[in-house]
Amino acid sequence: MSRCLQLQVLWTLNLIVYYAYCLRITELRIEEYTLVGHSNRLQCKYDLQGEKLYTVKWYKNGNEFYRFLPGESPEVQVFDVTGVHVDEKQSTAESVVLRPLELASSGKYRCEVSAESPSFQTVTNHSSMLTVTPPDEGPRISGGQDWYVNCTSGRSKPAVQLAWYIILLYYVRNRSNYNCIWSCAF
Repeated sequence: MSRCLQLQVLWTLNLIVYYAYCLRITELRIEEYTLVGHSNRLQCKYDLQGEKLYTVKWYKNGNEFYRFLPGESPEVQVFDVTGVHVDEKQSTAESVVLRPLELASSGKYRCEVSAESPSFQTVTNHSSMLTVTPPDEGPRISGGQDWYVNCTSGRSKPAVQLAWYIILLYYVRNRSNYNCIWSCAF
């Protein structure tokens, strides 16, 4: 076998081994819709493929808010980011618990995992979360004279979309008398 062919075979084998054994994120789990005042566990599961973990970082809208550095003291570092409140006792290398959530918690969350030297491979994945506030009570109907009726909902974020349902009842005894029942819902 010629020297050039040997080098090509070695280079191909090197690429196959490198890509077969590279760090990867196997699962990213972030609830798409969350409620104000509740909590959310952001999960980032990864396969190191024999590498040693260097760091796991979490970002919201490009701003780092959580860093896990195994073997360092302290292992966990938390940074101030608007709308992000990390429960450090419940957070690990593979998950971060946010509580309590607020409207400002909405955003694009990204997990970044890096391996130790010599490769320092880094992989990332992201997903979005929208934190909402439902109304405290159901819709209210007011008015009702001369067919002018108002349906109002309590405050919410995002705004509630209301729909009208009109039920006409026909009285059999008096064939010209109709009764109308108004209903609205979200």
